[in-house]
Amino acid sequence: MKGIAILLPLGLVVALGALLRRRGLLPREVVPCLTGLLYWVALPALLLRTAASAGAEALGHPAFFLGVNLPFLAVPLLAWGIARWAHRGNRPRQAFSAFASIRANNVYLGLPAVTLAMGEPGVQALSAYLAAGLVGYNVASLAWAELVRTGRLDLPTLGRALGRLARNPLILSTLGGLACAAAGLERFPAPLDLPLKILGDTASGLALLSLGASLEFRALGRAVRSTLPDSLVKLLLHPALAWLCLLPFGLPRELVSASVLVSAMPHAVNCFIVAQEMDLDAPYAADAVLGSTLLSALSFPLWLAVLGLG
Repeated sequence: MKGIAILLPLGLVVALGALLRRRGLLPREVVPCLTGLLYWVALPALLLRTAASAGAEALGHPAFFLGVNLPFLAVPLLAWGIARWAHRGNRPRQAFSAFASIRANNVYLGLPAVTLAMGEPGVQALSAYLAAGLVGYNVASLAWAELVRTGRLDLPTLGRALGRLARNPLILSTLGGLACAAAGLERFPAPLDLPLKILGDTASGLALLSLGASLEFRALGRAVRSTLPDSLVKLLLHPALAWLCLLPFGLPRELVSASVLVSAMPHAVNCFIVAQEMDLDAPYAADAVLGSTLLSALSFPLWLAVLGLG
C-alpha cells in the first residue's frame, strides 16, 4: 500500500496532462516547447541549487561517494547488453536503455518515498546520496547515451561525446553547483536563490504534464510489455547492484537503505525530456517512464520488505 500511495499523485498529474491534451488545452505540438524550457531552464536551475546546497556533504564521504557511483558505471553496461538483444538494430533505443538504466525519479518520487518509509533520518540520508551521486548520475548516463548512440569507443567518438557533455546544461549546472559548494557558497544570496527556486519548482509539474500530453493511455498494456526489459533493469537490477556496491563499506543502515530505495524508483520523468532533446526515441522513452512507473507499484513494496522497512 505504501508504494501505491506514493505513486498515485504522480499518476494523477500525468493523467491531467493527457486530459488537457484531449481538451485542446495542451496540444501535442506545444510539448517540445515545454520540454525545451525544462531542459534549458528549469532543470538546470534545480540542479545548480541542489548541488550547491548538498555538495559539501558529498565531498566529505569518500567511501560513500565510491559506493554510490560504482553502479553508474556497471548498470548501463549491463543494460546495453540486454538492449542489444531486446532492441536489435535500433541504436537510439539501445542508447536510451543505457541512459535510463540509472536515471531514477530521485527527487519527485524518491523524496516522498524515502520520507514515508524512513522519516527524517531517511531524508538526511537521501540528501547525502544526491550530493554524492549528482555528478556521476548525470555524467555517466549522458556519456553512455552518447557512446551507445554513436556505436564506437574510439578517441574521436569520445571527443565528440565529451564535447556534447561540455555543452549540456544539466552537466554544467551540476558542476557549477559543486564548485560553489567547494568554495563555501552552499546557499546563494536571496536575490539569486529565490529565482532559482521558483524556476526549479516548475520542473516537476511541467515535466509530468508534458509527459501526460505525450502518452497514449489507450496503450497502457503495450507500454508495459514493450518496455519490460528496461523496467526490470531499472526496478530490480539497479537497486540490487547499488546494494551490493554499498554493503562492503560498513556504512550506516540509513545511508544504505535510502540509497537502495531511491535506486529502486522508476525511470525519471526527465528521461523523456532528455530523450526528446538528444534524439533517443522519445516515444519509447515516454512508454518506458509510464511502464516502469506502473510496475514500481509492485517492485517498491518488495524492496521495502527486503530492507526491513515494510
